Amino acid sequence: MMFIHVTQSSIGRKGLLYTIASIGLMINFGAFVALLIFGILQIVNNDKKK
Repeated sequence: MMFIHVTQSSIGRKGLLYTIASIGLMINFGAFVALLIFGILQIVNNDKKK
């Protein structure tokens, strides 16, 4: 049987990486939603002008 020695600092770094990745995902999702909303608003405004 093989045991892997895991220290507290390596666990902390993994948690930090997961946190950074999840924050990045949230920011990207927010940018995508904003892009959709502004795109729909632009289409609606262009239809009103015609």
